[in-house]
Amino acid sequence: MGRYTHRVAISNSRILACNDDRVCFRCKDYRDNKQKTMTLPVREFTARFLKHILPDNFYKIRYYGIMASCGGTSKMDLCLKLLGKPLIRSPLERLAT
Repeated sequence: MGRYTHRVAISNSRILACNDDRVCFRCKDYRDNKQKTMTLPVREFTARFLKHILPDNFYKIRYYGIMASCGGTSKMDLCLKLLGKPLIRSPLERLAT
């Protein structure tokens, strides 16, 4: 899981060459499922890389299991009940309705 949630957009090992105006790197073509090399101008490479940087207050890690939104609060309610802990709800939750 850590490899998925904490990996960067492109690792250094995939960058094959770079100079003043071009970057050459390995990528996977999902149409034929083969590794290929791509060469882009530095400006285009940087623009594509920056698309993977999340804005402030956004998080890359998705919740799963009892924290998944598909189960609503039912799984969390059951877990807290079994643990004997009270359910703490956000005061802002009432404003949504």
